[in-house]
Amino acid sequence: MNRLLIFVIASLVSSASFATAIPYTPLPNTDPVVGAYCDPDSNLKTAVSIDSMTNLIDGTKPVDADNDPPVYATGCYAVSDPNNDFQSTYDPNTGKLYEGMYNGDPENPDNTGYYVDPNIFLTHENDQWVDDDNPGWISLASIGVEEVGEGENKELDFSIDYSFIGIYDLDDLLDITFGIDDDGGFWSLNFNPANENIVELITAILGRPTVFDHLSFMFKGPSHQDWYMYDFNFRELIAGGLGVDLNDPHHITGSWDSSLFFGKFDVSHIEIVAHDPPPDEIPEPQSLMIFALGLILLAGRYKMKA
Repeated sequence: MNRLLIFVIASLVSSASFATAIPYTPLPNTDPVVGAYCDPDSNLKTAVSIDSMTNLIDGTKPVDADNDPPVYATGCYAVSDPNNDFQSTYDPNTGKLYEGMYNGDPENPDNTGYYVDPNIFLTHENDQWVDDDNPGWISLASIGVEEVGEGENKELDFSIDYSFIGIYDLDDLLDITFGIDDDGGFWSLNFNPANENIVELITAILGRPTVFDHLSFMFKGPSHQDWYMYDFNFRELIAGGLGVDLNDPHHITGSWDSSLFFGKFDVSHIEIVAHDPPPDEIPEPQSLMIFALGLILLAGRYKMKA
């Protein structure tokens, strides 16, 4: 991409990202999704977990699946209305308010005027609320689920559809897996620095270094049923003692238990999004995990170590 064009795009996008923040105001003439936060003592709260985290630079394991208990989601919201035919498109996927369902999008013709408050999981005292001036949630991937086979041979086939930021495919940057076997559901998120140029280009398009302090999953079942959102707030987890090398990227693996909310073969669609705070709201590395989509130096360091 022409360097001048990158500079122009970055200037246009960053002018909104770094403006003075104003309080978030609920959207007029629309209805928020209706549901309830999961009871901390219920099985639903433990339906999604992080089972391991491996440092891609030095190989250490902040969360060791063989020795450490799972890290469960810090937030869960069960949506009862609208039904899970609700859809939303993140385009150009820069985290702006009203862009995509997690960012309060009420305008997609398929969502009948409902929206998710983009601050629904921003509960830590240092979380930066999403508003007209502060970016919010970036879509990483959408996972389609299809039943194959019959009877005892019935299985679920998971297809990963990576999101785009502008014209750039996150398939070139991330390696995501999702599936289910006899032991239950599993997932993983890895950082793929094979093409570090895309990190530079995405950073230019967003107008900011891209780091994530929340990782969220949305699970939808068959049509006209409830759907669920699960969030990992890394600010909260770190404050609670999660020990990671905050300057290095990590390979994260986890589990999900569909039987707790749909039944093993009733998942139809999964979305993965991450919260991208403004750079001036990011604490020192000692108090925030930088783990995925960003920082050119991380990609360079990993390439040199490989």
